[in-house]
Amino acid sequence: MRDDYTLEQRMAHLEEALAGVRELAVFWAAERGPDDGFVDFEAKQIEALRQVGRASAEVALAIAEAKHRREHPDRFEVDGTRYRMTSPEPRSLLTWFGTVRYARSYARPLEGGPGWF
Repeated sequence: MRDDYTLEQRMAHLEEALAGVRELAVFWAAERGPDDGFVDFEAKQIEALRQVGRASAEVALAIAEAKHRREHPDRFEVDGTRYRMTSPEPRSLLTWFGTVRYARSYARPLEGGPGWF
Protein backbone atom coordinates (compact mmCIF):
# COMPACT_ATOMS: atom_id res chain seq x y z
CA MET A 1 0.00 0.00 0.00
CA ARG A 2 1.06 3.56 -0.65
CA ASP A 3 -0.75 5.09 2.34
CA ASP A 4 2.44 6.75 3.61
CA TYR A 5 3.56 8.15 0.24
CA THR A 6 4.24 11.87 0.10
CA LEU A 7 2.95 13.92 -2.82
CA GLU A 8 6.45 13.81 -4.31
CA GLN A 9 6.49 10.01 -4.08
CA ARG A 10 3.05 9.83 -5.70
CA MET A 11 4.28 12.11 -8.50
CA ALA A 12 7.31 9.85 -9.02
CA HIS A 13 5.00 6.82 -9.15
CA LEU A 14 2.90 8.59 -11.81
CA GLU A 15 6.04 9.38 -13.82
CA GLU A 16 7.07 5.70 -13.65
CA ALA A 17 3.63 4.62 -14.85
CA LEU A 18 3.73 7.11 -17.73
CA ALA A 19 7.21 5.90 -18.67
CA GLY A 20 5.88 2.33 -18.71
CA VAL A 21 3.20 3.27 -21.25
CA ARG A 22 5.75 5.10 -23.38
CA GLU A 23 8.23 2.19 -23.28
CA LEU A 24 5.52 -0.30 -24.18
CA ALA A 25 4.46 1.79 -27.18
CA VAL A 26 8.02 2.32 -28.41
CA PHE A 27 9.57 -1.08 -27.80
CA TRP A 28 6.73 -3.60 -28.19
CA ALA A 29 7.08 -4.13 -31.94
CA ALA A 30 10.87 -4.31 -31.81
CA GLU A 31 11.01 -6.78 -28.93
CA ARG A 32 7.95 -8.96 -29.41
CA GLY A 33 8.24 -12.63 -30.14
CA PRO A 34 6.89 -14.36 -33.24
CA ASP A 35 3.81 -15.52 -31.35
CA ASP A 36 3.01 -12.11 -29.83
CA GLY A 37 0.03 -10.61 -31.63
CA PHE A 38 -1.40 -7.15 -31.41
CA VAL A 39 -3.98 -8.43 -28.94
CA ASP A 40 -1.07 -9.18 -26.57
CA PHE A 41 0.10 -5.59 -26.93
CA GLU A 42 -3.41 -4.32 -26.20
CA ALA A 43 -3.67 -6.44 -23.06
CA LYS A 44 -0.36 -5.03 -21.78
CA GLN A 45 -1.42 -1.53 -22.80
CA ILE A 46 -4.71 -1.76 -20.91
CA GLU A 47 -2.93 -2.69 -17.69
CA ALA A 48 -0.29 0.01 -18.20
CA LEU A 49 -3.02 2.61 -18.75
CA ARG A 50 -4.88 1.42 -15.66
CA GLN A 51 -1.68 2.00 -13.67
CA VAL A 52 -1.49 5.55 -15.05
CA GLY A 53 -5.14 6.12 -14.17
CA ARG A 54 -4.68 4.95 -10.58
CA ALA A 55 -1.46 6.92 -10.12
CA SER A 56 -2.94 10.13 -11.57
CA ALA A 57 -6.05 9.79 -9.38
CA GLU A 58 -3.82 9.42 -6.30
CA VAL A 59 -1.90 12.57 -7.28
CA ALA A 60 -5.11 14.54 -7.87
CA LEU A 61 -6.59 13.46 -4.53
CA ALA A 62 -3.34 14.26 -2.66
CA ILE A 63 -3.25 17.74 -4.20
CA ALA A 64 -6.93 18.29 -3.36
CA GLU A 65 -6.32 17.29 0.27
CA ALA A 66 -3.30 19.62 0.55
CA LYS A 67 -5.36 22.48 -0.95
CA HIS A 68 -8.21 21.81 1.47
CA ARG A 69 -5.79 21.84 4.44
CA ARG A 70 -4.28 25.14 3.29
CA GLU A 71 -7.64 26.84 2.73
CA HIS A 72 -9.53 25.73 5.85
CA PRO A 73 -8.76 26.37 9.52
CA ASP A 74 -8.05 23.48 11.88
CA ARG A 75 -10.97 24.57 14.07
CA PHE A 76 -14.19 26.31 13.03
CA GLU A 77 -17.86 26.67 13.91
CA VAL A 78 -20.95 25.97 11.81
CA ASP A 79 -24.49 26.63 13.12
CA GLY A 80 -23.27 26.69 16.72
CA THR A 81 -21.31 23.42 16.49
CA ARG A 82 -17.55 23.63 16.91
CA TYR A 83 -15.45 21.33 14.72
CA ARG A 84 -11.82 20.36 14.43
CA MET A 85 -10.12 18.91 11.36
CA THR A 86 -8.58 15.50 11.87
CA SER A 87 -5.29 14.38 10.47
CA PRO A 88 -5.77 12.83 7.03
CA GLU A 89 -7.18 9.32 7.36
CA PRO A 90 -6.41 6.52 4.84
CA ARG A 91 -9.26 5.73 2.45
CA SER A 92 -9.92 3.61 -0.61
CA LEU A 93 -11.80 4.74 -3.70
CA LEU A 94 -12.96 2.35 -6.41
CA THR A 95 -12.35 3.94 -9.83
CA TRP A 96 -12.59 2.75 -13.43
CA PHE A 97 -8.85 2.08 -13.17
CA GLY A 98 -9.05 0.03 -9.97
CA THR A 99 -8.83 0.83 -6.28
CA VAL A 100 -7.03 4.05 -5.37
CA ARG A 101 -5.57 4.77 -1.94
CA TYR A 102 -5.65 8.32 -0.60
CA ALA A 103 -5.99 10.26 2.65
CA ARG A 104 -8.77 12.66 3.59
CA SER A 105 -9.25 14.98 6.56
CA TYR A 106 -12.58 15.01 8.36
CA ALA A 107 -14.32 17.67 10.40
CA ARG A 108 -15.25 16.15 13.77
CA PRO A 109 -17.45 17.95 16.32
CA LEU A 110 -15.51 18.83 19.47
CA GLU A 111 -18.43 17.62 21.60
CA GLY A 112 -18.77 14.33 19.66
CA GLY A 113 -21.24 13.20 17.06
CA PRO A 114 -21.17 12.71 13.30
CA GLY A 115 -18.53 14.56 11.33
CA TRP A 116 -18.12 15.39 7.67
CA PHE A 117 -15.41 15.90 5.11
